[in-house]
Amino acid sequence: MIVDPRKLVDEGDSIAIDPFVFWPERRSRVTPLGGPEQGDDPDYAFHTLYVGCGTGWIQFDLTFEGLTAERGTLILRIHELADVLGADARLVTLSQTQLLEVIRSGGRVTIGTEATDGFSYAILGHVHGDCVAMADALRIDVTRRTPDADDPAIATRYSSERVGAVGQLIAPEPPTLKAPVSQVCTLAQFKEPVFADWAQHVGAGRETGSIATWERVFIARALDRYDVARSGARGLGVGGLGDPLADALASAGCRLVLTSPEPRDAPLPVGATARLFDPHAVPDDIAGFDFCYVTRDGGPDLDRQGSLRFVEDLLRGLKPGGLAVVMLSMDVIENGTFAGLPKREIDRLALVLVSRGHQVAQLRHIGGEAVVEDGRSACGLIIRKAG
Repeated sequence: MIVDPRKLVDEGDSIAIDPFVFWPERRSRVTPLGGPEQGDDPDYAFHTLYVGCGTGWIQFDLTFEGLTAERGTLILRIHELADVLGADARLVTLSQTQLLEVIRSGGRVTIGTEATDGFSYAILGHVHGDCVAMADALRIDVTRRTPDADDPAIATRYSSERVGAVGQLIAPEPPTLKAPVSQVCTLAQFKEPVFADWAQHVGAGRETGSIATWERVFIARALDRYDVARSGARGLGVGGLGDPLADALASAGCRLVLTSPEPRDAPLPVGATARLFDPHAVPDDIAGFDFCYVTRDGGPDLDRQGSLRFVEDLLRGLKPGGLAVVMLSMDVIENGTFAGLPKREIDRLALVLVSRGHQVAQLRHIGGEAVVEDGRSACGLIIRKAG
């Protein structure tokens, strides 16, 4: 039997499903769960029976009790099976989450999809990587429900296909603001017609030759080009309280939460709210955003590992498929005198993010003459969250 006789019929229906009944004898990668025998796939973690769910959104909620691991990646797949004899299952949804993130979330992880009457759905899990994962138990519930628009488990609908896998992550071509990717601030970009237009749009005033102005133009251009700065999109502006960039995004209809590390008397754009938090410790309740952005003034100055933690904390607050535009200080002299990350460390940061299932827009920080202030330039990373 591969199909559960129980079904989800109405909104709100929920059932607990056995994670290991599909292959009851097979041992799970999450020890000591599952059966006693090692299967053909050493990364196998669990496989449920297929459940008929009618038509509507369904959500699988997983809870690991006592989960421990030092590393590793949990891969979740939802498979769809037509309710006809001899049908083959097909993949409809996939997610990738670091086990450390699952642990940080209390052992909980969620994945959902749109179900169709006449089909049944199962969830299959694998653990990849050189790791030892252990748990006391695993519970899986599947629920039929209409998701809230800001539900953090639901993929963003404000997205573009322009951020995707590229054959060459680091490219020698000079960066442009006309077609922004992950890139460094260069002199040539200040001379582009699009720079002058957008500098005025983000309220740069007379300081149009500064890196700070370039940062805001780049962020605005990235959010516009990748189709997220739209009416209804929910955005997090880290350090954005009092920044004129927020006014431009609010005028486009974005719903903004603007942060500051300390109280300050700053006017709020229409529809925006303020939130205090230290960027060195992004709160766990930051969730459900379609996009986020960080200027160098708003973000912390950290080494590569610290920057990676900061970026991953921000990505945790995004919906699946959400977009992050993060400004990093780049040490262009690379003699250790100036704060900032050298190019090689930014490259490594991007590669780690890609290895964890996220998508990073192509890096262009080689071609062109970088603009330098106090020994540092700025490099903007464009990242789409996995899912």
